[in-house]
Amino acid sequence: MSDEDLRQAERRWRATGTAEDEAAYLSERVRAGRLSERLLARAAGIGHPAARIARGLVPLPDLVEPVTDECRRFLHRLAETFAWCETRVEDEREYAFRSPALAVPRGWHGVRAAAVEDVAKRRAAILAAEGWPMGVQARTLQRGRLLMFEPTATLSDGAASVVSNGFFDDDNVPAWDTWVHFVGARSASFLVCWIPEWFLETADGGIQVNPERCIVWAQDRLSDPFLEELGRIGLR
Repeated sequence: MSDEDLRQAERRWRATGTAEDEAAYLSERVRAGRLSERLLARAAGIGHPAARIARGLVPLPDLVEPVTDECRRFLHRLAETFAWCETRVEDEREYAFRSPALAVPRGWHGVRAAAVEDVAKRRAAILAAEGWPMGVQARTLQRGRLLMFEPTATLSDGAASVVSNGFFDDDNVPAWDTWVHFVGARSASFLVCWIPEWFLETADGGIQVNPERCIVWAQDRLSDPFLEELGRIGLR
């Protein structure tokens, strides 16, 4: 197909804004070599309506209620985290979740909103250059789970690092490829990460030997307004 055909498909989608026209545009991008089938499949897997249509899948239901700007931003970041981890792993036994392109200083002192935002922006830019569709929001955890790390609560004992084969460092900081969002300005600030299904057992091993419970599964957190909102839309 020609570049003009691709531009026409894009113009049609931007004019109508429909999932069907975006699906046609995504399909043309695949044919033109601007978007890989692998990334399209990842977008479909996490629930992007147009990607699902382009893959011949039934779209998932819309989110059950309007969400805050923070939650909408989280849904975009969650989709990008999922796409990043799932497209970087070649051998699950070897993947360390610490891609050099997203590297940050080690230690919990570096886990602040600005550092998490920097990781998210670098990840988004690289994915965009690889053809990741714009505006993808996660509508499912894709059988993974959300994990929380509370930086100021860590005892830095290193036990979780040993049990998790280094996924948690000696300060209990989860590997940066999984970072999604930093929740601050509350009584306890924390980092939210996404853990893929195939790594849940290893991550849980680290949680079980963490006596101060600075790392926990999000669904085990008793109360937080942000996590409660995620729960209402089925993502906790």
